Amino acid sequence: MFLWVFLVTQQLRNGLTEYDSFSDLQRRLESIPADLEPFFKQILNSVEPFYHAKMASTLRLALTATTPVNAAIYHFHDLEYEDEQYALKLECFALDDQQAKCRLAQITRRLNARCRGLLEVNQTTKNVEFLHRTVMDYLRSQEMSDYLGRKVPEHYSVHLALVRAFTAYVKSTKFIATPAPHSLNEYSLSGKTGLTFALEEALIHASHANSDSRIFELLEEIERWILIVGSVRFQRAPPTFARSAYSTNSIRVLFRELVVKMSLASYTRHILLKQPDYFSEFTKPVLSHALSFVLKSPSLQTNNIQTGRATSPRQLELLRCLLEFAFDPNQIYGSCDVTDRTPWRELLLNTLPLHLDSVTDLSNLKWTLKSGLLSLMLSYGADPNAPVLHHGSVLPTAWMVFVMASFSLTPEMSCQEEYLQALDDFLAAGADLRTPASPYSNSCRKPDAFWGLEDFIDRLPQRVERSNEELLAAVTERLLSTGRDRGAEINCCFQTLYGVFAPKILKTMRSRLLGPGSRTNSACLCSDSRARKRVSADDEHVNHRPKDLKPCRIKYNRNRS
Repeated sequence: MFLWVFLVTQQLRNGLTEYDSFSDLQRRLESIPADLEPFFKQILNSVEPFYHAKMASTLRLALTATTPVNAAIYHFHDLEYEDEQYALKLECFALDDQQAKCRLAQITRRLNARCRGLLEVNQTTKNVEFLHRTVMDYLRSQEMSDYLGRKVPEHYSVHLALVRAFTAYVKSTKFIATPAPHSLNEYSLSGKTGLTFALEEALIHASHANSDSRIFELLEEIERWILIVGSVRFQRAPPTFARSAYSTNSIRVLFRELVVKMSLASYTRHILLKQPDYFSEFTKPVLSHALSFVLKSPSLQTNNIQTGRATSPRQLELLRCLLEFAFDPNQIYGSCDVTDRTPWRELLLNTLPLHLDSVTDLSNLKWTLKSGLLSLMLSYGADPNAPVLHHGSVLPTAWMVFVMASFSLTPEMSCQEEYLQALDDFLAAGADLRTPASPYSNSCRKPDAFWGLEDFIDRLPQRVERSNEELLAAVTERLLSTGRDRGAEINCCFQTLYGVFAPKILKTMRSRLLGPGSRTNSACLCSDSRARKRVSADDEHVNHRPKDLKPCRIKYNRNRS
């Protein structure tokens, strides 16, 4: 109501400026719609038809920007109507105070003429803002989106226009800033006006038009400007995620980290063909950077997990691009007392539950399964037998931790099919079934024993009641099938499985693995009847088997190839 009153008063003041009579003001008031939405439409229709194209493109620019942007962006946007290449041709310069004041006044009058007060310049921040949130909500409706879409010039791309405007803005603004003590997000000048904001905003919009080759020139121009005049413009260069030294190089690394953060896959492919060592200055592998940004993505932590969708296709496309350019998921960097760090191990540590009975957030595991990221990494050489590091303790190899994660999945997570596909990929990549599930596994076993397979089978009686029985049955069958193909004598496993799964499931599994009509030795079943009893145990480091439960012993058939 107050917004309506404000707009009506504004209309009447315009009438007074034009010396309307009292009766004219009365008729003007009666002509104003009683509801906001038709009132907004009337305001936009009152704009001179000559300005309609610029009105529509200006409003779409304001709607598309992630936050109110500096008025200079709208000034540069106007230059696009004169020459689409203006951002590349623009000389590097910075306005003095008087020139900046004149330009601001010019932009303010233009916005009033085109948008009739729906957009206004905040005189404190110099940012262009909507008159009220209701205006923005209305303009985002389907009806108004179509209305504005019909008004803009043909082939107009608002994201490309924003990248051009921010390129010109970066080249023409004198940034004087000091590095923030904690993170890049805090590095700015007067709030959201610093270099970091300008670069992030440019790359955000570049990511929406990533496949447009015209974006590539603009991004290269921004980086060229950083390299040529960045060290002159700055009192001190900004910090990077890698905490490298304050220099022009660190500004360059900042830009390249933002390329990764915004998942600019097409640009990354373009630039790597020209500069294969583009990411060589990073303090850790670029794959680690890409994975860390994916796992910290707000969309991953909210919408994607709640709806069960995989992460942004752009993020996966960037990871695929890096893998195609032979960035190794097993690349070792840093050092530790126990083992080295690699992108692959970091992914596993951030997604897989490392202790069966610990309270673990499984949202990252669900996302990893839904996105197919594990399968993607394995297809490009990730080592399924790599040891996993966590808080100074060596846990089982990657594939064994993944197998033990099946005990943590519930039917409600709705990712059984994706889990089994990833398990198939682990096995196809060469997962070693002789790897024990824990460093505390029985060291008296023979060297050629299938330790990992035995540990999983032994743990089933303790875990199946608290887990997804259908999933565990499918996992068990896959592991036994692989073990059989690799020379294991799996018949003895069924004495442990007896009583774990429903008779019908066990019969079907035995038939598929051992052939129709196969039977398990009844004496073995009787001698291990205690395996039918469900027991609870302390599963720290996925081991500590109950003392009264006879462990499975899988023999190696040396006659098999």
